[in-house]
Amino acid sequence: MIVVSDTTPLISLLKIDCIDLLEKLFGQVLIPQAVFAELTADERFKLEADQIISKQFIIFSIISGQVILSAPPTMSPI
Repeated sequence: MIVVSDTTPLISLLKIDCIDLLEKLFGQVLIPQAVFAELTADERFKLEADQIISKQFIIFSIISGQVILSAPPTMSPI
């Protein structure tokens, strides 16, 4: 299953020390470039951004419309 996340669930799960739940449930989580930009733009979230970036199961991707440009080979673009 491919899961794409926004900033709020990532920061919320991190604050309650449950970010690794995403890996247990989904394996990998894709983060769109816009979410990465939002996450790293606000200095108030620098610690959280650094922690999220360090997670191996979180993959930063370029997503355009409904097409995931860095899709795994098992997924066809829409």
